[in-house]
Amino acid sequence: MTTHERAVEVDTKLADLWGQEQDARSTIASSLDSLHSTDGQRSSYVGRHRVWPMSDEDTEASIRAKLSDKTSGWWRTSPGYNDDEPFLAYPGTYASDAIGRIDSARARLAALREEARPLEAEYSANLWPRFFLVQNAGGHVHSSMHCQTTFPTTLWSWLPDLSGLTEEDAVAAEGPRLCSVCYPSAPVEWTLGLPKAPRCEGSGKPPAPGHERYASQPCSVCGRYYPVSRNTGVVRAHKPQEA
Repeated sequence: MTTHERAVEVDTKLADLWGQEQDARSTIASSLDSLHSTDGQRSSYVGRHRVWPMSDEDTEASIRAKLSDKTSGWWRTSPGYNDDEPFLAYPGTYASDAIGRIDSARARLAALREEARPLEAEYSANLWPRFFLVQNAGGHVHSSMHCQTTFPTTLWSWLPDLSGLTEEDAVAAEGPRLCSVCYPSAPVEWTLGLPKAPRCEGSGKPPAPGHERYASQPCSVCGRYYPVSRNTGVVRAHKPQEA
């Protein structure tokens, strides 16, 4: 078995384990959000990030303490209800269920990490090239998921079929879209990303005069109507008009 073949075999398994880890982490995150709500907390937003008044750790500890104390007011006492179930905060949502999901997901994470340990050790001993794709329009290929040009919220895909290949072989398989930070030695033509769609020459230019009162105004080149930026007064980028 060649180095490339073994790299593909190892990274294909690791990519699958990584995907399962992401599912487990998502379960933990959504269950913790449920605990915040069940605890009576209200969230706010800082930019696009949801923020709770208490940390995840403190909230989980608070919920666990309440569930273990049947005098906390979280246990049903009304006739007709099961006194062995904690307080029902929302229809179908029990705090104990969320705690159970968290515990199961954490146990699953530990098992996945243990399964991945020997495979990661083999990679660390050989350090073959790896390739990861950002999941968005025109996403670039990176050598790791820690590139400074990406964000914690960036969505990734492994490209295990390329593991162990050279940069040139990767370009032949995926096209010229290597990240110029991850691959500084790559030729410029390999790091330009996916080809951009052609634009009408009137894109980004002032519209044809005489229609200033309208939100959409005619392009000075093709004559089609497009939205105009309130800040710059130019026509939105658009494709050339077909003959």
